[in-house]
Amino acid sequence: MQQAARAVELMAEQVVTVSAQIAESLAAGGKILVCGNGGSAAGAQHFAAEFTGKLCLDRRPFPAIALSVDTSALTAIANDYGYDEVFARQVRAFAVPGDIVVGAFYQRDIAERQLAIEAGNELGAITVGLTGIKAGLGAAHSLQVPLTELRGAEAHDLILHELA
Repeated sequence: MQQAARAVELMAEQVVTVSAQIAESLAAGGKILVCGNGGSAAGAQHFAAEFTGKLCLDRRPFPAIALSVDTSALTAIANDYGYDEVFARQVRAFAVPGDIVVGAFYQRDIAERQLAIEAGNELGAITVGLTGIKAGLGAAHSLQVPLTELRGAEAHDLILHELA
């Protein structure tokens, strides 16, 4: 965990920039759409929950949707359009200019991650890629954690809490 904390400290300026973008979007009535696979899906759900619930301070709820939670949508989209489209199609359905689209993926580049960020970019959303060493998503804001898989996943958890 110490490695993860040090990595996040080195990324503090980037995290603050993204945090300010999120606050600005929410203040203007925007929403957050977040996606991830496997453990990153769990992190995405937790991240969204911190906005609709509370993290540290009691405050009004903010709209945040984890795109991995609707199994009917996931399986229907995968069946009809292919798994690569499971997040991008939802981004196209829900995102409007000024919203935040977060792709939280630690491992290598995978099509559904890239397509979700591309869809957000096309719609004028503010895109954030939270990735690992071997991944890059083409997001407006790239938070690329320079750690191996396990420590990187811990850093992702810390960053998502900082952003919330």
